[in-house]
Amino acid sequence: MLEQIRLAATLISFSRRTAALTGAGVSTESGIPDFRSPKSLLWERIHAYQFMPIEAYTDGDFHYIDIFYRYWFPLLFPMIQSEPNVTHRFLARLEAAGLLSGIMTQNTDGLHQKAGSETVHEIHGSLSGGHCWQCEKKYAMDYILEQIEKPAIPPACTECGGIVGPDIVFAFERTPAYDESLVLAEKTDLLLALGSSLLVEHVKEIVNKTLENGGRLIVINAQPTPFDDVADVVIHERLSTISSLIWEQLGDYY
Repeated sequence: MLEQIRLAATLISFSRRTAALTGAGVSTESGIPDFRSPKSLLWERIHAYQFMPIEAYTDGDFHYIDIFYRYWFPLLFPMIQSEPNVTHRFLARLEAAGLLSGIMTQNTDGLHQKAGSETVHEIHGSLSGGHCWQCEKKYAMDYILEQIEKPAIPPACTECGGIVGPDIVFAFERTPAYDESLVLAEKTDLLLALGSSLLVEHVKEIVNKTLENGGRLIVINAQPTPFDDVADVVIHERLSTISSLIWEQLGDYY
């Protein structure tokens, strides 16, 4: 494993443009459960694909809205209350040192920004706030939480009376952040894929953008991924440990 860590540090050090693609595994050490690992039942508990299409909330079907706010949304509370861990801070340090051009994240927890990262493309949206699905008025997350505690489900827009929801992606809506990620991935000569199963099709597209343009790939994830065979470095270990070791190795260059 030490050889792989040294190689990862060397590739990062000599890359002209490195970017990171992060998944749920980056935030598990902040107390946030992932969705797809064998040890997580979250995916099965929320039955996401049964009620995540945005149309389910905008067509006036209260059944779906009620399910979301009473059963699905509370599962996201750990994301709102969590703090960055070693891996979030590692990526922020890389950016501050001029070794990372940006982060493309599947996570909605905002922990990359809390850790100090500046260029973050949140391809699945963010739990930092919300908006009215009818008039687009913006709301702080505190407003949504206050309404749920009353309880006032669903939270209502103070302007038009429409439904207020968090700024997260339902199912997969194509977002500007995703398009920006594709542009970044295409220009990247080294992609760090961290804590992601890389199973979702639009995430695969990001990885393929880098590979198709001659970029190299580092995969660090607890479980195997579909890209392990083509990656230059593959490590299946605890992310915080590996992040710390790579940072130590980079000290040999900086």
